Amino acid sequence: MPTLKEQLKQRLRDNDPAYRYNKSIFNLVSDLIALSDGERIIDANSRFTSFFARAGEDVFAPDFVLSRHFEPIDKYGYVYEGYEGKRWFEHVLSNRKEHYRVGIVAEDKLHSFNIALAALEPVEGIYVITMTDITEMIGYKNSLEEGLRNSVEDKREAEFLLRQYDYAMNVSNLVSRSDPDGNFTYVNDAFCAALGYERGELIGENALVLCPPDVPDSRKKGSCCDTWRVTSSFCR
Repeated sequence: MPTLKEQLKQRLRDNDPAYRYNKSIFNLVSDLIALSDGERIIDANSRFTSFFARAGEDVFAPDFVLSRHFEPIDKYGYVYEGYEGKRWFEHVLSNRKEHYRVGIVAEDKLHSFNIALAALEPVEGIYVITMTDITEMIGYKNSLEEGLRNSVEDKREAEFLLRQYDYAMNVSNLVSRSDPDGNFTYVNDAFCAALGYERGELIGENALVLCPPDVPDSRKKGSCCDTWRVTSSFCR
């Protein structure tokens, strides 16, 4: 006597009006849906059969094994036969992760699917497989991540070039900055070396300290200081 599973297979393939009605709904959805024992396909909607037909496969052929098409992708949520020493559907049925995915190659392109399983009551060992194509969404996500990486790299390159520019300026030009009263707020290495001062000796000091010691105080403010202020105005 045929087993319950064999009877189910026969009824699904027969022209039973009730099953014909359900099958028409079955074929309207955009997801790939199939009835399976985890390996062999018992029945499938048109989306499922047409997808694998593009990969040159007949899902109802005796030698068709679904898990053989799952690529071993080492990313979070992806499953395949033998992953962590288990059957692929054991992982999905465990519901330990918020989603499970499979990668399948068709027409030289890797397609990613969210995959879910539900037991077909009351038949033991038969599952409803639902596969939602997320290939475009994954591609968009990858593009965003690549754009972000490029932005970070561009920023790093700009910062590097800026550091190089600052270095070149520092070693080739005498650069200083001062407040409105003529007190130094910044001096670069070249400035210190040319004038024979340490940076700490100049920061906070007035530009008058640069006037020669033999210049009278009355002339410092009148000539040296005024000249320095004019010169330093180009360096702020």
